[in-house]
Amino acid sequence: MTSVQGSAVQPSPWRSVWLRPRDTIERIVASNPRRHVLLLAALGGMATVLSGLILAGLINQLFDQRLAIIAVGGSVLGVVGLYIYGLSFKLWGTVLGGQASAPELRAALAWGVTPSAISLAICFAVLIGLKLSGSPDLSPSALRMPMVALQVTAIALGL
Repeated sequence: MTSVQGSAVQPSPWRSVWLRPRDTIERIVASNPRRHVLLLAALGGMATVLSGLILAGLINQLFDQRLAIIAVGGSVLGVVGLYIYGLSFKLWGTVLGGQASAPELRAALAWGVTPSAISLAICFAVLIGLKLSGSPDLSPSALRMPMVALQVTAIALGL
């Protein structure tokens, strides 16, 4: 590696993970495998809980103090899930001859949920828009179009 390559400014992993995920995760694992791992796990857990509630049709319950409970619970579940999946992958990887460390596996898992973190922000924006619209009717039939839009967005971000 020449001094020019070594001193080149690396792109932000928040941007490069979308276009070059393998290179981004390799760079993160090589430099600092603990970088933003807990944040991403918490955001991924919140996104999972929120999307589950939306798909279950419990959107009316998201407009009161229960949203804070959902956020905290989702964060805890995301971090706990990260460590459980990391341990599971470490154990199975060892059985299959893998050599990755537990922090490296957790980094790969956590950075893999970046689209979920973005979809969480989009879901919150849509929910806030619905709340600010002043519509008293938040029934499933009234939420059909916003729900379809959220599902299409989630699919696109998942790809």
